[in-house]
Amino acid sequence: DLKILTHVFFEFERSDIKPKFMTQGSFAYNTINTPENPPVQQMDLDDGIYFPLKYIEKASNGNFSQAAQTIRNIVYRCVNDLCRDMNWNLEKKSKCLRVTLDTSSHIDLPIYSAPEKEMKKITKTSLNSIMSTGSIDKFFAYEKLDDILLATDDGWLKSDPRVIQQWVEDNKQKRGRNFIHYSKYIKIGEIANGKKTLDFLQLW
Repeated sequence: DLKILTHVFFEFERSDIKPKFMTQGSFAYNTINTPENPPVQQMDLDDGIYFPLKYIEKASNGNFSQAAQTIRNIVYRCVNDLCRDMNWNLEKKSKCLRVTLDTSSHIDLPIYSAPEKEMKKITKTSLNSIMSTGSIDKFFAYEKLDDILLATDDGWLKSDPRVIQQWVEDNKQKRGRNFIHYSKYIKIGEIANGKKTLDFLQLW
């Protein structure tokens, strides 16, 4: 996880482009489960990659919609060599790139465009701190984001990755400390019934 993001960071930093990153999904709000039946079930990690809107506009050559595919292709090429060296499988999904690490886990890399004022809300910690802690939780801190666009196969989609996390935080306050514990069991039950993907907001 950390190796992929630092690789992306250094590759773009050479071009004076500084993407930022945000851990999201079940790992971020502590509802991730160890898979019972890999590879049918896998541990799903999500790390968003954020690019400044001005960079996307520059790369679009006047076609902003097409730039969604362009930036996905650029990140794909950036990550592809590392995946080949590490014997990981890299594939394009409709709304992210997916790196399958082994039979039990994969990392999804959704790619976003954000205005400069929103990029400033994702506060980068020092790279030395990242490398010394080895913790993706300390990689980047962030506040609530607005006006975020997700790069998909069909162009740009307005998407706020904090919606579910904010919902989780609100329910932790409302339902008490066992909310996360119960949520994990509900997810296990839903997956046991054959669901491969879950809408967390619909579980409660």
